[in-house]
Amino acid sequence: FLKKNREIINLSQADRLPSVDDPDNVLDRELPGGLNKEKRPKYPDAKAPSTLLMADLVEIVSDKQNGNLAKSPTSITAYHMSNSGQGPSLAIMHIPGEFVEFLFSLQSPDYRAKWNRLVARSWRAGKGGGDIEDASGDAEVQAETPVKKGKKKPKAPAPVGAGKSRNELYNDLMAIFEDGFCNWMAATRFIRRHLLSSDPTSFYLESSRAHRGPRLSAEQLELIDWQLTALFLEKVLGMDKKRIELIKEFATRLADLISEHNDRRLFRELVFTDVEWQYRAILAKVQRQYAKDRGKLALGFDEYVDVFLNTEPGARQIWSLVRDLISIRLVERLFELKFFDNDENREALVTASESGVE
Repeated sequence: FLKKNREIINLSQADRLPSVDDPDNVLDRELPGGLNKEKRPKYPDAKAPSTLLMADLVEIVSDKQNGNLAKSPTSITAYHMSNSGQGPSLAIMHIPGEFVEFLFSLQSPDYRAKWNRLVARSWRAGKGGGDIEDASGDAEVQAETPVKKGKKKPKAPAPVGAGKSRNELYNDLMAIFEDGFCNWMAATRFIRRHLLSSDPTSFYLESSRAHRGPRLSAEQLELIDWQLTALFLEKVLGMDKKRIELIKEFATRLADLISEHNDRRLFRELVFTDVEWQYRAILAKVQRQYAKDRGKLALGFDEYVDVFLNTEPGARQIWSLVRDLISIRLVERLFELKFFDNDENREALVTASESGVE
């Protein structure tokens, strides 16, 4: 950060700072600040500080030449100082060592490709984007083809990237620890929004209830991955490995039951029910069906307690977290079984509100 600020100061002294756009790309992760009263370019603006910090941290841990951090992950404290004209401010962001270790684990071939795709889909376009000119640059050609009245000129894409726009996944990761401890409600929202939902941007804006189910689309089901979710549960939330495996096994049994009976209704109930007592009633129905089909219970009493009632130290009892974890493995397993290859089964991915049913 110090190096970057010095580079910008040198650009300013050399009168090379852009004011409105940056065709020469001298600012690789800032946006031009416009002109001041003296008609000189203002200091560039780095947007979304949490996103920028997280992007830099990911870059550091992915570079094995950065020292011994990978061998002994340490906690990090970041200070975000702003001299905004609306008032100077200081924000202190704490990143615990176990989260840094989680970022290192993501560099493994088992996780890296899928995680990078989750990050890529979570970028929001930043402010800006200009009118697109004719590729030939011929003013006469452009004059002969005026824009029709009432239609706006097409805009060039707004800037996207660290320092230029916000990444919802990175920001939601930072929110988990912004109070100096692991916020389980924030972690639950992260799991539902990024590890389960197919459209994290619109889902977050539309969801006002804490336990609302996810948004799913057939095109992105392949990104729903239990192995990646299990890593997050273990490294970030400190969830017991035995409990993680028990949830996976239970969800696998449910998926096999749904596939065997081609039970679209049960799938929808297990994934989209957002009232706890209704969900428990659905599980009771599943127990009866599983016992009828296989002569044994899908989940014994002790297992039920371990899955739904036990919590890790410092954790809150959040029933919808377990529902979402079951849903992640449920969708992954049914995707493996090609359950969603059927057109009618793909329709089960649509919630009642999306289909116009209340």
